[in-house]
Amino acid sequence: MSEHELKKLLIKMLSSDHDIKFSIDTLVKGLSGIKHKVDIYISYPRSLAIMIPCGDLKIELVKAVVIGIDIHVPVILLINEKELMKYEKDFRDILEEVPVKVIIYRKPDEEYSRLYQEIIKECKS
Repeated sequence: MSEHELKKLLIKMLSSDHDIKFSIDTLVKGLSGIKHKVDIYISYPRSLAIMIPCGDLKIELVKAVVIGIDIHVPVILLINEKELMKYEKDFRDILEEVPVKVIIYRKPDEEYSRLYQEIIKECKS
């Protein structure tokens, strides 16, 4: 399952929950005045930005940190474990320090329900 298919599945699941308001591929204006693109932006019950990296993971992590600081909203970064393993030495220390919630998955087609539940938990906390 690709990142695009995972995103479609999460959107479908979020759409079924009428207590959640969200938008897809949204530009969110930060405190700097710059508009940042996020994959899914949940605006209710709690603002939350979700990013699903599909490029270079180092760049995507830096983007997520910058966006989180600028839009002043928690950011969830969904990362495939295989991708993370490529940069494990570089990222382990960094991931503990950054203001980004990282959710790691192995097989999105088997774990999409768990990913959805973790997003809902963050959204409603």
